[in-house]
Amino acid sequence: MGAPDPDNSKRVHGQLILNPTDLSAALPFGGTQLGSISAFYWIPGQRTVRLKAKEKGRTALMVHIEDDLTAGFVLREQSDDALSYAFPGTTDGATTKIVNFPTKTSGTELTGSTLLFAATNGTENYSLLIYNAVVEFDATNRIRLSALKETVIPILVTGMEDGSGRIAKWGLLADLTL
Repeated sequence: MGAPDPDNSKRVHGQLILNPTDLSAALPFGGTQLGSISAFYWIPGQRTVRLKAKEKGRTALMVHIEDDLTAGFVLREQSDDALSYAFPGTTDGATTKIVNFPTKTSGTELTGSTLLFAATNGTENYSLLIYNAVVEFDATNRIRLSALKETVIPILVTGMEDGSGRIAKWGLLADLTL
């Protein structure tokens, strides 16, 4: 390991891609480009739980727990594809998409899609591939409209296991596999 380098701080720009099919191909990797990201975060879905011993009053055991992977993306473009992904109740209008509320009938089982955050500089910055990303509607139903700031589309997803038991991979684009 090398010494810490403050000049190695990252500002990672990238694109959000729906259902990529070939990560070695050019952008959008055989999928649908939803748009560029102005902000992005993810919670890996793993945590540590402290088990306390009553008689000692302090931690006696630390246990690794698997939890849901959560990722949030802020899209800078208001594209028809992005609206359709964020709000599955979207229908075709005369000139653009129309978002209908409620977006789904209550009790509808939700299905996921492969979702890729592709870092613009994929040889230096990490990308995130979620194999079965299910959109969470409650958090995405807030779209800011402002004369002073960009209109953005926030998308929050939970990573579920796919048929092979995979949830996500985070790494350089060349190292990720579908």
